[in-house]
Order: sequence, then structure tokens, then C-alpha cells
Amino acid sequence: MDTLDDSKASTLIIVACHSTYLGGESADRLSDASWVLEPFQKVEPRIFLEHAERGLELARLEERSVLVFSGGQTKKVAGPISEAQSYWSLCQELGLFAEGLIAERVTTEEFACDSFQNLLFSICRFREYVGCYPESIRLVSWGFKRDRFGGHRDALRWPEMQFHYEAVGGAPGCSFRQALGSLVVTEVRGGSLWEHG
Repeated sequence: MDTLDDSKASTLIIVACHSTYLGGESADRLSDASWVLEPFQKVEPRIFLEHAERGLELARLEERSVLVFSGGQTKKVAGPISEAQSYWSLCQELGLFAEGLIAERVTTEEFACDSFQNLLFSICRFREYVGCYPESIRLVSWGFKRDRFGGHRDALRWPEMQFHYEAVGGAPGCSFRQALGSLVVTEVRGGSLWEHG
């Protein structure tokens, strides 16, 4: 597998995907019908697009970054289309990669099924794609998931000063219980897994 020249990238930008886009060239990309949605996700495609756009904006601002759309094949009705691949396809359809010539620095991680895996598998994907671990991480997701991802960062012993959370959107009508979900943190014992050198 070809890797990106590691002198070009030190920052991992993660967009944690939350649904699968099914549309095509003629689709209304913000219509609920263009996405595979859970009942509580109605009218959220606009926020999903905002997540993708924020990730791309960060990648444009940080030339030494790689953007990873993270999310697996979570919806049976979507067939073999992963959440990550669908976000990538949506951005391609909208011509968003052409702005700033960043296509070479955008990739997908297509196995994550929860937020812990979004973080862990994206770090691994960066390593696979670039050839080294990132020096810093910027993660884009819902505002209410900030603490959840902070717990995952702690579990992975990723340095707090090298992790920045980008909250985009609230969760309209989301209860505290729904927002917390089932946070499972696996403690990693010993030294940092992410030492550079």
C-alpha cells in the first residue's frame, strides 16, 4: 500500500460518521430519504454535512493534516456501503475536495461501529496511511459527545494537550440518557501506546 509522505502530515482530523448517505447525483442530499436514519435522527442530515464540511475546513487550514472519515457498515439496508465511504462520496458529489486541493489528504476508516472505535481505528488508519502516528488529533462530532470522546482519549492514554474536540451541532430533542448512551471505556495499562520516536 502506498503511504503519504510522513513529512507532509502530523495532525489527524477525524470526522466521526453517524449515518449512511445513499444519494446520488440527482438526490436531495439533505433529505431524510437520501440517508439511512434511525427514528431519532430525522432532520439530522444537515448536521452530518456540517460535520464533513468542518473536517474539510480544518484540513484546508492545517496543511500537515490527514482527514479520516470514520464509520463502518452499520446499516444492513445500506448494503456494503460504510458510513465513512458514504460521507466521502457525498463530499465528492458536492465538489468539496477540489476546494483547496486536499483530496490526497482525505481517506476513510471503514470498520468503526462506535465512538471508541472511531478514535482508535482512525489513529491506526493514520499510521497505515502516513507511516507514523499523528502528533495531534482534532475530532469533529456532536457537542454532546465531547465527554464520551474525552473518556476514550483517557482510555487510550492520548495526551490531553494533543487532542482537540470540535463540537458541531447539538442533538435536538436528545435526552441526557440518549446522549450518554452506553459508554464503555477500556483502560490501557502501562506506558503510552502513542510515543513518538
